[in-house]
Amino acid sequence: MNVDDLLKTAVNDAVREVPPGFADGAIRRARRARRTARLVAAGGTAVVVAAAAVGASVIGANGPSTGADPAGLGLVELARLDAGPAPEVPWYGGDALHFGDSATPFEYLGGLESPPATIARISGGYVVTQGEADLAHATVTLVRDDGEQIELTTGLAQPPVVSSDGERVAWSVRNEEVVRDTPQTFTTTVTVADATGEVVAQLPASASPYADPAGFLADGRLVLNAEVDGEPGVYAWEVGDDAITPLPIPASLLAMAPAADLGLYNEGDGRYEVADLATGEDLWRFEDGKDAAFSPDGRYIAGSDRPDAPNPPLELVLRDARTGDEVLRVAFEWIAHRIWESPTSIVLSVVQGGEAALVRCTVDGDCERVTELLPADADPALLDSPYLL
Repeated sequence: MNVDDLLKTAVNDAVREVPPGFADGAIRRARRARRTARLVAAGGTAVVVAAAAVGASVIGANGPSTGADPAGLGLVELARLDAGPAPEVPWYGGDALHFGDSATPFEYLGGLESPPATIARISGGYVVTQGEADLAHATVTLVRDDGEQIELTTGLAQPPVVSSDGERVAWSVRNEEVVRDTPQTFTTTVTVADATGEVVAQLPASASPYADPAGFLADGRLVLNAEVDGEPGVYAWEVGDDAITPLPIPASLLAMAPAADLGLYNEGDGRYEVADLATGEDLWRFEDGKDAAFSPDGRYIAGSDRPDAPNPPLELVLRDARTGDEVLRVAFEWIAHRIWESPTSIVLSVVQGGEAALVRCTVDGDCERVTELLPADADPALLDSPYLL
């Protein structure tokens, strides 16, 4: 029996339910040159650890050749990851906004006394939301690749959403009124602009205390978590028209996958459900944290797990978005932020001890470091990374 046969037997024995061709696929993945976790055979034997039936974290008897740490907590080690190309996602670091190999100087005004900024990529630039110390007010700025800055709005602004083609951005502002010396909100203004910042449509002062954009549907309609005529729910606005129609989702959407008509919502009882946006059917219960993110094509959903909370590790968990089947699980000391780069790759802002870096992981389990290692605040109460996604 050769090494491939031994590996095939070991992998199949390690998994209770083996999909057809699973072991062969694991071996093919193990032969890739730029493998983050590889099979290592020593003395004619091999030790195989199957992660969620995908061969994601595979460690040899002589120890890993790249990122994993079998002697400790099974964490991926930043310093041992191979270096990869610059990430094709928006991120901030070194007093500049970045996307791929491009960098645009920008002064980030945030700090410990204010919430972190949110950054979205739009055609030809970035949309940056910087919150104020009161955790309520914020400023939304369009930053062009050439450095031009256009303030889109300021006030009780909610984080904007960008269409999948990068050509439109939508935001809302809750209009404050002072009643008996107390600021209150009774109406909300929703705005849609193109990639140049020019307003193309607006719902002016709609009679709702909140109407927050959740994302654009594939047909161009804007989904709003809103209260309409006193009824809270999820609605779709035909941009440029007054038509607003309810969607069959019982509570506010936390994440959307327009390409697949999927959404994630929470009814307020701690249960998170992945649902079909068209039919309202609940597909499965999501239990991997609160900050879920669908892949651009809606095939996968990313979450996280802390099996020994509040201690490390923090695990990246990828699942099939329609079935909930686990696809990948990779452990890091801490993941500060994450964002999908493509339908099959996700970029993480990782903190490990006194160092931090951006890391790219694919759905096949390949991970590589895509920025240099920089000093990070090792205080677990801060988990401060110089990289902001």
